[in-house]
Amino acid sequence: MPPFQSPDASPIQTDLSRTATCQTQPNAIIAVAIILLISIYLILIKRRKTIIVKKFPLNIRLGGIVDISAIEQRLEKSKHLFAMKIPKELKGYITAIGVIKLDDDIDIYNLYVSEDLDSKEHIFILRMEFMNGNISFVKMLTKYEKIEPTASEWELWLDGDENNYPKLGGLTFVLEPNILYKRIWNKGVNEVVRTKYIEKIMTDDNELDTLNIISLYGRALDENEIEYLFISNIEDAELNNFIRIDIGIGIKNGELSIL
Repeated sequence: MPPFQSPDASPIQTDLSRTATCQTQPNAIIAVAIILLISIYLILIKRRKTIIVKKFPLNIRLGGIVDISAIEQRLEKSKHLFAMKIPKELKGYITAIGVIKLDDDIDIYNLYVSEDLDSKEHIFILRMEFMNGNISFVKMLTKYEKIEPTASEWELWLDGDENNYPKLGGLTFVLEPNILYKRIWNKGVNEVVRTKYIEKIMTDDNELDTLNIISLYGRALDENEIEYLFISNIEDAELNNFIRIDIGIGIKNGELSIL
């Protein structure tokens, strides 16, 4: 017996109906895909706006421009004395912001400055220290060295030995070949001095926490210039553990512009 067929549905009509259905399905899939892409785009835009925090002082923001070109003469005058690596550019874009809360009174913002917005390499770090909401000190730092110590070397960095203080936090630090820096924090106190904090680093598309144990050193180049040296034991968001040495100078009034 042939299959039942409605008197009103001819074979030709049935075929046309199937064809129309087949044409409708791809159109529906394309429409859904477009809606999903628009939704994802709106989510990303919203996230981007969320990360660009507007509560930072002094117009600090991701994508902003930092200009310290005014220190060029200072760098030229003392370039033969510096151990720091002088940045190739003194003007660039803020591509990351590190936020550090030391206590209720002290906030630190590390501005990671790059040549362009897409660059992951920083030409310098601007470390801005605020006390009670007022700027107290600004330093320009460049990375001198990243060190991944062996197990025995870690002991020398963090614990020292029976004859020597640890390299991180001791009274002095010697940068090879023979450049002596003296600890600035609790200067002259015959003990290990270092501080520990979490730095929240924000970029356009991410927020990461790093654990830092640091100490600050310095040396006078002349009566008007001090070179600062930070030693940091850093554990990054991927649990990599290393030592980083940053060296730089203070930025004086009138030498900094944030656009």
